[in-house]
Amino acid sequence: MSFTVRLICYALIPLAVSGVLSYIKSRSEKHSPKEKFESVHLPPFVAVLGAVCSALFLIPTVITSFHVEETGWFAVLCFLFFALLGASLTVAYFNCRIEYDDDGFTHKSFFGIKRRYIYGDLTGIRHNVHETYLFIGKKRVLVDGLALNGIDFVAFARKKYRTLNDGNALPTVKPKKDIFKGNVKGSGELVFVYSLISVLLIGLNIYCAYELFKPYDKADFELSNVFLAEYKYVEEDLVMQGSDGREYRIRFIESDFDTSAVEAVCDGKTDLFVYFNKITPDHKEPFYAVGAIEKDGEILVGFDKTKHMVINEQWPVLVVTGSLLLIWTLLFAVTVYVGRNPKKFSRRFVKLFIKEEHLNF
Repeated sequence: MSFTVRLICYALIPLAVSGVLSYIKSRSEKHSPKEKFESVHLPPFVAVLGAVCSALFLIPTVITSFHVEETGWFAVLCFLFFALLGASLTVAYFNCRIEYDDDGFTHKSFFGIKRRYIYGDLTGIRHNVHETYLFIGKKRVLVDGLALNGIDFVAFARKKYRTLNDGNALPTVKPKKDIFKGNVKGSGELVFVYSLISVLLIGLNIYCAYELFKPYDKADFELSNVFLAEYKYVEEDLVMQGSDGREYRIRFIESDFDTSAVEAVCDGKTDLFVYFNKITPDHKEPFYAVGAIEKDGEILVGFDKTKHMVINEQWPVLVVTGSLLLIWTLLFAVTVYVGRNPKKFSRRFVKLFIKEEHLNF
C-alpha cells in the first residue's frame, strides 16, 4: 500500500506540469487571431489555493508514507486526501470552462472532455443556491456560482432559448427525488454536506473502536532483553528504569492488579524480556509503554492485562465520538422533517435548521 501512496504522490507532479502547460496553451489561444469567445471559468484564486494546498499536504504525505510504522496509515491517507483535493481545484480551474457565442456553447469537463451544444438543444434549467444547471436531455452542464461570467452566460442562454422558441421561457427542472419535497433550494448540496460529515464521523468511530479493542500482538511491539533496576509509581503508572537507559511504564494500573511479581524482579539482576512501544507525549520526555514482561518463559505481565487496562482508561473517547455521531444523526433527522413540513413550524424555527437563502416556500 505504501508503494501505491507514493505512486499517487509522484503522479501529482506530472499533473502539476500538465496544469502549467494547459495554462500556457490557454494564454496562447487567448492571444491568437481566432474569433473571440466569451469564457466562463473559476476565478484564478481557486487555482492558487489548490496549488498551495496540494504542495502543503503533498510533503507530509510523502514523509509519513516512508514512516508509516510510526505515523500509521490514517495520517498518510488524510494528508493524501487533502493533497488530491487541492490538486483537483487546480485542475478544475484549467479544465472546467464554458465558451459561448451567438450560435451555442462549448463545455469542457473536469477531465478535459469537450462537447458543443446549440441553444436549441436546451431542455431545462435548475437554479440552486451556489450553482445553476443547464439541461440538454439527460445531460447537464454545471455553472458554478463562483464562475466568472457565469451569470451573464446563463442569462444569455435563456434569452437565446426564448428567441428560438417563440418567447417561451426555458423550463425549470425539479429534482425527481427530493428529500425535502421541493421546500429547500439546493437540497442536494445540503444532503451531501450532512452525508459527508456523517461518513467522517462513522469513520472516526470505526477507527477509534478498532484502535481501542484490537487485541495486542507481539508483532506490534519491540522486544528488549533488559534488567529492571528500580521502580516507582507516577499517578496511575508503574515506572521502571531499565538497564538500557529506557523508562518503561505499565500504564493505567488498576486497584485489583497485583504488581508484586513485577516489583520483585526490579532488582537490577533478573534477566527479563520486555515487549514495548515508544510513546512521545507533547512537550515531555518519551517513555516506553509495556505490553508484556516475561521471565524464563513465565509471563509476569500479559498482553491481555495491559490491553484491558488501556481499554478501561480510554473507552470515554469512544463514548464522545459515538455521542457526536448520535447528535449529528438526530440533527439530520430533525432537519429533514422540518424541511419536508415547514408549514407546521414558524419561519424563525425553520431557520434554526435551514438557512434563509435555502428556503423555497
